[in-house]
Amino acid sequence: MQNAFKFTHPHTDITLKAYELGEQVLVEVEDHCGGLPPGSAATMFAPFNQHSHDRSGLGLGLSIARQSVEADLGP
Repeated sequence: MQNAFKFTHPHTDITLKAYELGEQVLVEVEDHCGGLPPGSAATMFAPFNQHSHDRSGLGLGLSIARQSVEADLGP
């Protein structure tokens, strides 16, 4: 959500949806930031990686989020 608020275009909506999927929950965040630059999806979860002109963060958010989800899933 933080990235959605940080990067979406002014005066547009950010939508959060959650669905039950058996014993799991699927969470979707939809914003209007313009999407990822071509080729960046493969590296977007790498630590210290940023794909924006806004360098106010460290580029750790998606990496930490991914590690948290993977830790919850277990081996």
